[in-house]
Amino acid sequence: MRILQVVHLFPPEQSAGTERYTQALARGLVARGHECLVLAGSTESASEPGVLVRGQDSLTVARLVGVRQGSGFRVDSYNAAADGLIRTVLDLWRPDLVHLQHWYRLTGNLVAICAQAGIPAVVTLHDQWLACPRFHRVRPDGTFCAEQVVPCIACIDRDPWQTDQEIDREQDVRARLLAEELRLAGCLLVPSEAQRRFLSRIADIPPDRLQVVPLGSPVEWPQGAVEERRPDGEGPLRIGYWGYLAPLKGVHTLLEAARVLAGESDSRFEWHLLGSSTDSMYDEKLRTLAEGLPVTFHGPYLHSDVAALDFDVAVFPSLCYETYSFVLDEAFQLGLPVLVPDRGAPADRIGGRGMTFRAGDPHDLAQRLRFLLQEPHRLEEMRHSLPSGGVVTMDAHARDLEKIYRETSVLKPPSSDEAATYRVLLTHREQQLADREQRLSEQQRHIEELMADREQRLSEQQRHIEELMADREQRLSEQQRHIEELMADLAARNESLHVQHEEAERLQVGLADLERLLAAARTDLDVRVAETEAARAALEARNREAAELHAQTVAQDGLLLELQASLAARTQEADGLRREAEESDRLLLEARQSILGSLDAKLKGVVRRIGGKDR
Repeated sequence: MRILQVVHLFPPEQSAGTERYTQALARGLVARGHECLVLAGSTESASEPGVLVRGQDSLTVARLVGVRQGSGFRVDSYNAAADGLIRTVLDLWRPDLVHLQHWYRLTGNLVAICAQAGIPAVVTLHDQWLACPRFHRVRPDGTFCAEQVVPCIACIDRDPWQTDQEIDREQDVRARLLAEELRLAGCLLVPSEAQRRFLSRIADIPPDRLQVVPLGSPVEWPQGAVEERRPDGEGPLRIGYWGYLAPLKGVHTLLEAARVLAGESDSRFEWHLLGSSTDSMYDEKLRTLAEGLPVTFHGPYLHSDVAALDFDVAVFPSLCYETYSFVLDEAFQLGLPVLVPDRGAPADRIGGRGMTFRAGDPHDLAQRLRFLLQEPHRLEEMRHSLPSGGVVTMDAHARDLEKIYRETSVLKPPSSDEAATYRVLLTHREQQLADREQRLSEQQRHIEELMADREQRLSEQQRHIEELMADREQRLSEQQRHIEELMADLAARNESLHVQHEEAERLQVGLADLERLLAAARTDLDVRVAETEAARAALEARNREAAELHAQTVAQDGLLLELQASLAARTQEADGLRREAEESDRLLLEARQSILGSLDAKLKGVVRRIGGKDR
């Protein structure tokens, strides 16, 4: 058969579960002798929409490039560019059957396109995108949404100009398109009974329209690839997680449980995380949670790395409603006990091979791990218990699908009213354009009102500015006159300062002359003082001589008689010397008075001259 596998993205652009499954399925079908073409969406940009065909291993992959897609989780599902390109691929390749894995990044009328071309289609519903544009029923705040009727307006991303009414109509158009897709599909497959129950409830799909076909595992370990490990109850409990380190996978719940257990006395755990993160902020959050704990981030990994780490138990704490879980298949093949949330297919599939905990509850998860550490025999019991349903090999899965493909290919596709589909879209677009025209008209009126108000305010501001300018001119004129007056006063003061400066220079010259006179008088006084001091010294010398003579007189009382005549003569001489000394003192006093009188007269003359100049 010529089988077209259709998927939203394909490795190596993205290698999540659906993409890896589609790749492994296509290879399995080729190995079984079928012709298989993969048609995938792409994040690759191009100047205009087109189809890029490349060989990839044993497969031919056609990617839709340059097809504009809105960012985020949006409700619009129809894409005209993808519609045209898909029709071209169908016309050129003419497959016997189309197996649609997902509509995302393509267009929401893909099955209708196949029906209009007379090509039967099988659809696998891998997630909850039919009833939730966010894919997994997880709100932006991380809480799970299990209601059938959901206020999706709060969760859907939109453009700034989109109103709630427009989003409501977009949801209605989306629901009608996808309901038609389900009606036209030759067979609707779901990977698990849990997915059938959930979609029947939230998407209102009759359960008998959904056929459960467990997915084939993209990874298969040969027998004996993993040796059985027997925990002895003494060493640490080795806990492993592998897959994307993404918020929806709940890896933070695992590390929060690790932090809860870290505070206990008997905390013997090792934590191993394998995988990479595309969200740097989330990666930083995980590493912050792991600080100080025995946590190892192994980064990107090969599946042989998982087997080599020899875990005691695997934990997959997803917050989503998982519809199958390939990592669970891998844990089963490794013979590992597993812990999974009590939500979705994993809880149904583990059977006796594992235990469940409350989704998103790190304390409940910590309680389960604490129990396994304290009761290691439970790990042994789980190792030897069988999961529900086991692991399906890709070859066995391909055989199951071959039967479904053959049965579907002989069915006549239901009739599709292409015009009705486009009438729905055109009606929605016309209403959308009418709403936007109305909003534009309202905005135009609002803009005109704003412009009129702006003109009025500008006119008022202009008048105010003119008044301010007139007032400013008046104040500037007054300030100019005041400045001129100040300049005139400054000129007069400068002239006065000039005259005072000249007078000061003259006074400076007079003071210099006075200082010279004072210096000369001081010199003359110093000379006379020196002379007076010399005379006083001479007098003191004579006084000393007289004292010596008197002493000699007293000492020589015995010679008084002989020396009377001589003493009388000497007495007369001494009297003469006293008179000379008194005369010297008188002369010295007169000299001082004369000098002081002369200095006083000169100083008075200088003072009179200075006083006359000051006046």
